[in-house]
Amino acid sequence: MMRKAELGHHRKSAAAIFLSNYTNVMETHDSVPAMAGAYAEQAVTIAREFNARLDYSENSLMELEAIVAQLALDLPPGGAPSDELTEMCKM
Repeated sequence: MMRKAELGHHRKSAAAIFLSNYTNVMETHDSVPAMAGAYAEQAVTIAREFNARLDYSENSLMELEAIVAQLALDLPPGGAPSDELTEMCKM
């Protein structure tokens, strides 16, 4: 089951983990399936940082929901900047 990533004695926030794994580069895709595949790959990579394994099963959906819930809890009071929020929504 997923657990929060830690650095030494300090917990690294879910948002920090997410942001360390995405690049703010505008991607273009040849098709919707190619876009969905790219987003799925990014979600799998980020999930590893949460010790979660996404494999397109029902259990992996529960893992993803837990990661997204943690991201929501770690948002700053005013919310994330729109470009970061857009990337989080793609996951």
